[in-house]
Amino acid sequence: MMGGRKKGQKIDYGMEFYKTSTWLYNKGEGNEDFTYPVWKNLLLAEDKTINYFLGFPYGPDVELFKIFLEGEHFGIDYEHLVKGTITIDTPYNEEEWQKYSIHGPVPPTTVENILRLDFKIGNNPTFFTQSIFRNKDLWMLVGLEYTFSLKIP
Repeated sequence: MMGGRKKGQKIDYGMEFYKTSTWLYNKGEGNEDFTYPVWKNLLLAEDKTINYFLGFPYGPDVELFKIFLEGEHFGIDYEHLVKGTITIDTPYNEEEWQKYSIHGPVPPTTVENILRLDFKIGNNPTFFTQSIFRNKDLWMLVGLEYTFSLKIP
């Protein structure tokens, strides 16, 4: 990872570049992938569980360029993602070693352009929204947050 962040009086901005190798999270033939799963319960009553691996969110075999602008109540960032064919589930055996050892994402590659917009209104309660444009898909997250304290005698 290389990058920089400039802190202004009200706005931070910067850019980052990430490059992950094909062998990230892989230990080799006959071994398990080198990462640890995380299980997280979100709602006690519903027992909703998120199951994901700890690490770089886009996995191995990736080049990512990101620029961003962040304020106290808003944020915008753009990511240009080039993803190779190697994933955490790809068998990493000796026959494929030369193919997987090339510099850069292993062809054929896919390119994604991701734009995120964040917005917050208010202090308590706080209304927040996030819009994510990923290639031709639109994802929206909308929420309301209220902070309170409770004194128990």
